[in-house]
Amino acid sequence: MTLQLIGTDALADNAVSTDKSQPFGNIILNSSAAGTDVGDRILLDRTNANGQDAGDAINVEKEILDIEGINVASRKQLKLGAVILESGTTDTVDGDVLLLDSTASGVDEGEMILYNETFNPATFNIGGTFSAGQAIKIDSSGLGFEFGSAGKVLQVVSVTKTDTFTSTSTSHVDITNLSLSITPSSTSSKIQIIAMLSCGATNTASCHFLIDRGGSPIIRGDEAGSRPRSTTSVQSNASGQPMSATINTIDSPATTSSTTYKIQMRNSGGGTSAINRCITDNDSSTEAGRQASTFTLIEIGA
Repeated sequence: MTLQLIGTDALADNAVSTDKSQPFGNIILNSSAAGTDVGDRILLDRTNANGQDAGDAINVEKEILDIEGINVASRKQLKLGAVILESGTTDTVDGDVLLLDSTASGVDEGEMILYNETFNPATFNIGGTFSAGQAIKIDSSGLGFEFGSAGKVLQVVSVTKTDTFTSTSTSHVDITNLSLSITPSSTSSKIQIIAMLSCGATNTASCHFLIDRGGSPIIRGDEAGSRPRSTTSVQSNASGQPMSATINTIDSPATTSSTTYKIQMRNSGGGTSAINRCITDNDSSTEAGRQASTFTLIEIGA
């Protein structure tokens, strides 16, 4: 936008009006039928802080202020404090600019958007309701936004078992101190189950482990006749030294109620299975000694 200062005595008779005694306070434009011509004037009515006298003019050129919007060349002439959107009929075209003039304490011009009213998601085209801790994510259409958990870790519970446990049962029994409760925040949450277990058994017997959720076994092999079903297993060596078994899997409890997960164990091949020690458990520095087992539940937002 070009500023041109002129006095009233410099106006041609046909530039604005043949009557140069127009009262101050009017906006007088000399335009063609199609739009504003180069050289049209907006007359000012007062002396301002910059020393412009009454009757000074702002020169508006058509190539800068167009009837279809403000073009790219004019954007760099605009002061902060304006919001300029150059859009089509259905969406906003590339190159739209949002210029800000912030007066917040410690904030420079153009640094931030100040939104002083109660937050309204509809103002920003965000669907659904929201609550603390949620994120804004792409909705199912791929064209908008919505509130929800964005696949992040929501909570972690864990226990470490450092004492020992033995069993001669050929059916799955609870391992003491390897039980955890978790309350999912959403029915769509996933629970990642991670366990590291140390087990020794008599001779070449095996330790078989099973995940129990709320009193029911989950994540185990398919039925095949009378064969026992477990989540994983490990076979001890001939001297009964402990071996390591690991579990890393995902469960979908589909609930927001407190849910208890347990690690259970059974013995196969006869004899005894032992957690966190070798089967002989001799008090000797040459034996395997004692170990630790861990059990962790991680809630992952859908």
